[in-house]
Amino acid sequence: MKGLFRLVVMGLAMSSVSLTACTYYGEPYYGHSEPVHYYEYYYYPSAGVYFHVYSGYYYYRRGSAWVRVKVLPSHIHLYHRDRRIVRSKDYRPYLKYDQHRKQYPPKRYKEDGRYDRQERDRNVKRYQDYQKKYSTREEYQRQRRMDDQRQQEYRRQYEQHERSQKQLEYRKQAEPGQNQRERNEQYDNRQRNEKQQSQDKRQKSDKQDKRQKSDKREQSDKQDKKKGKYLEEENGREQRYR
Repeated sequence: MKGLFRLVVMGLAMSSVSLTACTYYGEPYYGHSEPVHYYEYYYYPSAGVYFHVYSGYYYYRRGSAWVRVKVLPSHIHLYHRDRRIVRSKDYRPYLKYDQHRKQYPPKRYKEDGRYDRQERDRNVKRYQDYQKKYSTREEYQRQRRMDDQRQQEYRRQYEQHERSQKQLEYRKQAEPGQNQRERNEQYDNRQRNEKQQSQDKRQKSDKQDKRQKSDKREQSDKQDKKKGKYLEEENGREQRYR
């Protein structure tokens, strides 16, 4: 009875893990200064298939859509020498399928049902070995809490990194426009300054002309007054002589 109860608990734990493991975040690694987090998959270039060890799911293309299954169709053949490990920052590895195809060109392996069964069995065993870490419900719950906390922190850092990258790209895109606006403002300011200086020069020149004209008029008036006074004196002297 105890053995049956234990099997039931293990089954519940394993089913819960299979539902949550597909959102697994790998341990962070630091390329330069920014953390980058990833999902890890087995990729089979010749078959165009991804396998996620932690959840036991395969991803393959059916028509124009990608599907997720626990068991691959029989017409798809896996080969252990074709296996590659890929890391993706997105939980959908097939978004970079074209990039992976260029990075790992598919090879023409001879289809062999024996190798296909062996590779599928190995993948099942890898998934089961991962599940065996959660042998009891208490251990599963403890590990689950730790995983949830880690994944939340990884997700927070990853989203923060993505936001900072977008802000950096936005600033790079905005810089040319800002430089152009600054150049336009500088040109406008220079034009205004030159115009103001020209106006100031004209006003100063006009003031000088007015002052010179006024001085000339004053001098002319003084001379006229002197001449008039001199003529009056001369007339007065002539009248006395007569």
